[in-house]
Amino acid sequence: MVRLKNLTKIKASNVDKKSVEGDIPVGLCNYTDVYHNDVIRSDFSFMQATATRDQVIQFSLRGGDVLITKDSETAEDIGVPALVSETLDRVLCGYHLSVVRPVSSQVEPKYLFWALKSELVRAHFASRANGVTRFALGHQELGDTPIVLPSRKQQRTIVRFLDEKATQIDTLIEKQQALLELLRQQQEISIRGLLTGRGRSA
Repeated sequence: MVRLKNLTKIKASNVDKKSVEGDIPVGLCNYTDVYHNDVIRSDFSFMQATATRDQVIQFSLRGGDVLITKDSETAEDIGVPALVSETLDRVLCGYHLSVVRPVSSQVEPKYLFWALKSELVRAHFASRANGVTRFALGHQELGDTPIVLPSRKQQRTIVRFLDEKATQIDTLIEKQQALLELLRQQQEISIRGLLTGRGRSA
């Protein structure tokens, strides 16, 4: 068991959605981009904003970064992670998020992403979140997050297994959604037939 702060560099973003004349134009990866996606890719339509040169240096997204929601309206939504798939030119981590950047050779970035989705970590986030109407996870609490750390070889094996299972689940969901859409269309046809008399027996 290793603390997150011993494997990564953690930085809470202060880049807001405003555009300031004279600052550098950037794309902004926002809370919803992270909350609704496991992977942050270059083909996303990022919000346009501006940032200072120092913010560009600190918060530009690199391949292998994990972005995490650091505050939310419910404690359960704290700490939702997303993996940055590649280095993104002038795309920055936005406000309400933290960049968790692996700096130790002990951890695979994608394993770190899956570890941050584990029940152990989710329970830690929920218990350490502070607030009443809005909850936040402080830098210290985030840094103290316990991460189960097997060998690099075992990490890669775990990642392959979880990726395969996630793909299977996504495929099943797509098939179920297609079936539900077909049933909905058949229901509409039946209703139209009944309303127009075409579905009634002679």
